[in-house]
Amino acid sequence: MVGLLIRLRADMAAHTPPRRRGWLLAAGVLGLLAAASTLWLGAQGGAVPGAATDTVAFVLALWVAGQVGQAALSGGDPVLPPELLALLPIPPRTLAAALTLVTLRSPGTAITALALGAVIGHAAGGGAPAVVVGIVGWALTLALTVAAATLAGASVAPTARRGRDLATGVVALVLAAVALAGTLLPLLAGVLGHRGSPVLTAVVRALPSGWAPVAVDAAARGDATTAALALGGLAAATVAALAVLPAALARRIAGAAVPPRGSGHGRTRVAAPLLTSPTGAVVAKELRLWVRDPLRLTCLLIALLVSAGTALLPATTSGVAVLLPFGGLLWTVITAACASNLHGQDGTMTWPTLLTPHSAGPDVRGRQLAWLVVSAPVAVVAGVAGTAASGQSWAWPWVAALTPALLLGGAGVLIYASVRIPLPLDATGGPTPAFSVKVQVCLYATALTAAPAAVVLVLGTVTGDLPLDWAAVPVALAVGTVLFLLGALRAREHYSAL
Repeated sequence: MVGLLIRLRADMAAHTPPRRRGWLLAAGVLGLLAAASTLWLGAQGGAVPGAATDTVAFVLALWVAGQVGQAALSGGDPVLPPELLALLPIPPRTLAAALTLVTLRSPGTAITALALGAVIGHAAGGGAPAVVVGIVGWALTLALTVAAATLAGASVAPTARRGRDLATGVVALVLAAVALAGTLLPLLAGVLGHRGSPVLTAVVRALPSGWAPVAVDAAARGDATTAALALGGLAAATVAALAVLPAALARRIAGAAVPPRGSGHGRTRVAAPLLTSPTGAVVAKELRLWVRDPLRLTCLLIALLVSAGTALLPATTSGVAVLLPFGGLLWTVITAACASNLHGQDGTMTWPTLLTPHSAGPDVRGRQLAWLVVSAPVAVVAGVAGTAASGQSWAWPWVAALTPALLLGGAGVLIYASVRIPLPLDATGGPTPAFSVKVQVCLYATALTAAPAAVVLVLGTVTGDLPLDWAAVPVALAVGTVLFLLGALRAREHYSAL
């Protein structure tokens, strides 16, 4: 049966539309580059004894948490959801074993396996016993990752609204932690490389993803007891995850047979002035979606945690407050990139708009304005509060210019990207790998909208001309307004292609 499911998955993937295959290929290339850099990092030694073990454990934690969090967000394998096999007389244990083995053969797992090979590279300099322990630790860490990812996907059924809403916060915390740690990787790797944070060292070694590097380090020192305990812990955790998996799959399949209950006649009231115009109605609808849709809410939570962590962590760990004024800018860039696929996420909800004459303009404007209502207050408050708290007076013109530049420019980028390249969600309602690539591209595109204002700010800073610094504000407003209107215009032109 496993071979049949693997062939079925391959056939379904082979019939993917060409444009989506291109996005998947791009995601695969980025994943391979990241895995190769992880391998290189694992092969590097540390100047301080034990530092290399801490660094490898930290990087492996990012990979394991990322795969498990992505599985929870998407509800498991979008190509072979458990509901697809619900009518077949397959015992839960057999189904759990089959889906785990199919996940083990997936392209994403292959990339993760390559990255986890960093533990073998780390063992290369520790002698033959360390290499043997590294290979065993690599295999057990990969098995635990696959088992935990399959369990995470099985625990969140797409039809279970309450379960998915509950999982939203947990998944957002996990993915935000991964994104934040990845953003600050050079800083955190430097701290671990010099063993400057005993707490961080203890955390990365205590996580299951750190047990294989700990076992390698112990084997290199001749401590067979610690190595055996670490590897035994990995094996026990894998067995525990696999033991719980059949029950989780059974609950998910049983829940899929029960139609989800709607909310009935909701009591949520929208401000009446918004409903007096088509654009206002779109704004009201979008504002509700921003707080009700699990995927959008997850993106907002990730943006908030990553931006706040990036600004606050250097100030709290090393006393460097230079990033405090710019937390709001990072929030704006992330939320704009996450909103670059609104039409793709809406699915069939887009049909009424497409079939209504003269609806493109209100729909485009309403989505832009709703995103500004969600993003602008946080960006402004974070910029003002961060600059005031940092005591860096030079940052005021930077925040005053770059904030409106990114808000207006980001609104133009997100609406054009949403209409021009809408990417449907997978069968479970989760994001596809193509969505991740699109978000990465839009991150850079949104940041570039502030380039003209940034050039003026750099010139003013280099020459010491304060009036030139403040001249960046009207430049930002002018360029941002043009990009805002241009993005809306181009989006309306391509509306018929949705």
